[in-house]
Amino acid sequence: MCMVKMYKAIHSYSGRKGGSHTLPINNGDILCVLEKTNDSWWLASNADGKIGYVPVTYVKLDHKYDSKDVVLQSVDRAIAAVYASAENGRLSDQQQSLLKKLTKHKDETLTSMKHNKQNHSKRQAPAPPVQCTITPPPPPRSISLNQETALSQPQPVQSFNTSVCTEGVSKAVEEFVLEASHTETVSLKTQEDNFAADRSNIVVGIPNHLGEDLVHLVQEQTKLREGRSRELVASIAKMIGESIPSISNVMNEIVEVLPTAEIMSDPNIEKLGLALANLTEIKDDAQQRNWAIEDDKQKITTILNDIIESLSNGNKQDCINELLKDDCQSVTMLTVYHQMESRVSIRILVLQVLGVICSLSTKFISALLPTVLPDELVRDITEHCDDIQRICFSALVLSMVFSTGEPVPVGYYDTVGEKFIGFLLKCIENGLEEDSQDQVGDIFVRLILSINLHFLIPQDNLTLNAVVTGQSSTTLSEKIMLLVNRGDDPVVTCEANDCPPPHSVVKFLQDIFSRDDTAQSFLYTNDLLVLIDILTRNISDLSPGDKLRTEYLDLLLNVLKRSSYHETKHKGNEILSVLERIRDEDAFIEDNLQTNVEFDKRIVNIILQEHKDCLV
Repeated sequence: MCMVKMYKAIHSYSGRKGGSHTLPINNGDILCVLEKTNDSWWLASNADGKIGYVPVTYVKLDHKYDSKDVVLQSVDRAIAAVYASAENGRLSDQQQSLLKKLTKHKDETLTSMKHNKQNHSKRQAPAPPVQCTITPPPPPRSISLNQETALSQPQPVQSFNTSVCTEGVSKAVEEFVLEASHTETVSLKTQEDNFAADRSNIVVGIPNHLGEDLVHLVQEQTKLREGRSRELVASIAKMIGESIPSISNVMNEIVEVLPTAEIMSDPNIEKLGLALANLTEIKDDAQQRNWAIEDDKQKITTILNDIIESLSNGNKQDCINELLKDDCQSVTMLTVYHQMESRVSIRILVLQVLGVICSLSTKFISALLPTVLPDELVRDITEHCDDIQRICFSALVLSMVFSTGEPVPVGYYDTVGEKFIGFLLKCIENGLEEDSQDQVGDIFVRLILSINLHFLIPQDNLTLNAVVTGQSSTTLSEKIMLLVNRGDDPVVTCEANDCPPPHSVVKFLQDIFSRDDTAQSFLYTNDLLVLIDILTRNISDLSPGDKLRTEYLDLLLNVLKRSSYHETKHKGNEILSVLERIRDEDAFIEDNLQTNVEFDKRIVNIILQEHKDCLV
């Protein structure tokens, strides 16, 4: 027997604060009491499905709403609310226990409803009267034709005294009532069969994509994982079908078009969500941080390795969607955790996680740029020169954060400014004793190139200011020449977005040759001649409309304008031939590339007008 009852609140109760799990109620609210926990508090749910404890003296049994249908609907709402309240799609132990209770109550209610229907269908014939004077009943409708003719003739009306013919009359009445009952039952059954047949003939066109759309809608609104969202949609559809039998077949068809659990469930994404939730819980554990009662290093290391593995092996778009939830809340959580964690090995693992995240999408780089992470990384680089591994990971992630060239908060230039860039240049030129393989130098060059993307005006470029004030830039120039010869851009972190930044190496050289104080001193004469060879080759090889060809032409213009090239006129005739070919280009170019071609011709015309003498 189902013990769930409907109660009415007779007083208002605001509930207790501080996570006491009490349920605020208002006078007149209808509540479903799920469990009579003790003499003072009962577990109940309100009309919205919210669950909590209410004082016993504040509620009163209300039989007006005590039907099984109302109880079942209230329990279903509570089940849906439990799923919706799960954090990151993960039910706590208390929520799982509560869900078991609700499921048990639902099963008991359904069993009770079926039992009542069965009892109601067994209709009993009423007992015959004990004492009365009656006229014999009319013949049954199933009478034969001969009997009907015989009885149609006038018959004398006779009165029967019950004291004499009670047994015969009772038998006749009983036969008549039983037959009438049987006829009514057959008629009702026929109507139900006809209704069922009509209902089965209703053709409802359920779009195949409806199930997936419903699951994604619930996932977007509740932030549950896809598997949990599917279960919630299926539970709601089944509840509606049970409450309104006339559309139960429609609800069943909706459940059938829901994506299967195998398709929806990706173990890597499930593992990623669980690991992020566990790390968030560790971050929020103030007791463990302030006064550690256990050594959780191995536990945290396992969680971070699980995140890296899930991001590496999972579907890229699914990983991006998981990390984008709640405005990249999990990504921001990682930066906060990195700041508060003091153990070096764990900080390095967090940086590895952030590095993998940055390689997925530029959206996460935009989310990391205004956080405390850049300041923390600068501090790690400048204050821990003896820890090569720590410096390398910090500089690598910092270069990723600055790789898009998007604007940064002005206050960052107090930290990532001329002083910091000068420190990087000094390390590149002098090297570090612990860095026997020159790993730090290459990573620092990459970091300088990424920082330089954020300076658009050469005269205000803090990178160039640091180069000018530095004692020497020989090593830096050598590394830059190696990069430009290869044509690689070391700053590129992930796939280009709609507005990709310029080639970091080419932009750096453009900035160098945009100022007289750096154009004359940065490259030796031999390096300058090598640069001319590289520019001539790349400009000749690149196709019309290629954005990189435009950047090389702009660099060539600055080199001819401010360097000592006019003293050597290295490969002047070859350069002139390439420029004249570009000027006379009349190829069929796509509309989206036409602007670049026109800009190329404009640069070529400027070179031919102002610097043709240097090339002849």
